[in-house]
Formats: sequence, C-alpha cells, structure tokens
Amino acid sequence: MTKETIIKAFKRLSELLGEQDKQAEIYVVGGGAMILAYNARTITKDIDAIYSNKEIIYKISKEIAEEMNLDEHWINDAAKSFIPTKKDENSIIIIDEKNLKVMAASEEYMLAMKLLASRVEDKPDIEFLLNRLNIKSAAEALYIIRDLYPDKLIQPKTQYVLEEIFLQKKENKTPDAFTKDRQNRQEQKKGKGWGRE
Repeated sequence: MTKETIIKAFKRLSELLGEQDKQAEIYVVGGGAMILAYNARTITKDIDAIYSNKEIIYKISKEIAEEMNLDEHWINDAAKSFIPTKKDENSIIIIDEKNLKVMAASEEYMLAMKLLASRVEDKPDIEFLLNRLNIKSAAEALYIIRDLYPDKLIQPKTQYVLEEIFLQKKENKTPDAFTKDRQNRQEQKKGKGWGRE
C-alpha cells in the first residue's frame, strides 16, 4: 500500500462510518506510521493499528478491501500487544474528520516499538528515527525504550543492534572542514623533514 492508497482507504472509511452515523479513532504504528507521518518509506503491506469500534471497522474495512482491491486485512490489530500501554501524548494527526480520526505514533513510540522488535528489516527504520530524534548514543535510545517497556521485555539483541548502528555511524563519519584541513596539512608534511625536499 502506498501513502496515496492508505489515505484514500481512510477517507472512504470515514465516508462509510458517516453513512452509519458512527465514529472511530485509529492509532497507526509500524510501516503505516513510517509512511503517513514521516515519509520514510513508499510502501507497506498493511496497516498495523489499534482502533475503537473494532467490529464496525472490521466490517467496513472488508467492504473497502473489495472496492479497492486490497487485502482483506489491509488494516489489522495484530501488533496491539507490542504497543506501549502508556498514552502517546505526541501522536501525529493524519486525518481529523467528523467520523474518523487517524493518528500515527510519535517518533519516540515508533523508535521504542522498532527497538523492541529489533528485526533485521527494522534496522533502516531504527536508523531513520535515531537521526530524526538526534539521538547520539545507544544509552539515549535505551532510555526511550525503558520509559515505555519493562526491562524484562527488552532483549539483548536491542543493545546489539544499537551498538552496531552507532559503530557504523562512527566509522562512516565525515570529518568537519577544520578536521579535513588539518588532515590535508598533515598528509602534505609527510616525508618532509630534515634533509628532505
């Protein structure tokens, strides 16, 4: 699903809710949030979310799937057990209509969820979120996840993923202009000592 397809599906959901005089709220996480709120991706296979009026959403989403030729479970709550219980005060509003409000998880919540999973495929999203939040160390990132999840849920692989990312950043770091100039002058001086041209 592209961003355009997701927005179109949500707009249609809002219309159909209106026809039944029903309201719902949807909180999007995962790839859907990375697309809708951060433009960090161009496509996702489905929308991971939690939502109110679950039965109505389930029924209407099936209608939309048929209309738009989407997977039957294009929106689902399969990831609900991974979503922090603490309310996300900084969620980003994507759609705010009379019958439907769609919010995406904040950067901190997305980072915490991605770190909790720490799958190979999560690494690009983790790096993107670390940069967006201007997090400079593994310790800073671990502080965010520990604020939202108990320590017993945080696996050692999270630490390894973070250490790997920051080590890579350090190795690939481009020197600033002053450092570059100093390095150039040092290179030029090599081999030029007493008795040398």
